Amino acid sequence: MHFEESSFLKTIFEKQYVKDEEYYDSLVTEVPRLHRKNLTISIILQRKKGDIQNLNYVLKSFFKTLEEADISQVCKVISTELKNAGTDDDIRTILYIIPAKYWDRLDQAVRIKTEKLLFERVNLGRINSFTGKCRGGYGALENWVTAEHLEKFENTKAWTSLVVNKMKSSKVEEKAYVEKFYWKKICKINRDDIDSTLKEYLQNGLRVKDQAIVKKVEFEIMFEETHPWWKVFEEELKDFPEIKHCDLYV
Repeated sequence: MHFEESSFLKTIFEKQYVKDEEYYDSLVTEVPRLHRKNLTISIILQRKKGDIQNLNYVLKSFFKTLEEADISQVCKVISTELKNAGTDDDIRTILYIIPAKYWDRLDQAVRIKTEKLLFERVNLGRINSFTGKCRGGYGALENWVTAEHLEKFENTKAWTSLVVNKMKSSKVEEKAYVEKFYWKKICKINRDDIDSTLKEYLQNGLRVKDQAIVKKVEFEIMFEETHPWWKVFEEELKDFPEIKHCDLYV
């Protein structure tokens, strides 16, 4: 049976599909194996033609079906796209539609350059206290970074330190920015092996009974009985017998 890549692309770019992973998995399995790599690359190169939420689902499904050699070739294309990115939108769309688990498969120099740009943007991030929106145009790009991206970044320690320092800042708008967009992500990547900077920040807060920090720790651990932080902050939590594991299914 003849398969036309152009017809498949037209369908992907023009129709508004339900945002359902199983649907796209089924759709992609209908694509002959020999066409999957080419279609993946075509979607990436023409990504601005489609709805990026749909393309996020489509590419996740395609990556599941690609051979290792094909993934390597696709990652080379993504690296070139990032290297030649001329606008924030060029980078933003890649951050969103490419599964973050493959970030460390991209060219190292390109990754480091992109991560540095994102880091600098977050460092400048502020939220307008009156409107609740990001100041100075920051946020449109760097807030698309997920915890999964951060886990693959070269220097997660630097990112953790950045967020903790902003949380300790007396500048309300800077603190509000990282608290809204990065706090949960930083906690997630530090779940199993907490960085010393974050550990000290939370320990100090618990010791002086800073209620904001107490609540943050409680929220992270209360729904997960085996969360590593129960052990990490075992001594400090003795002062808070009210913090207990809460079973969501009881």
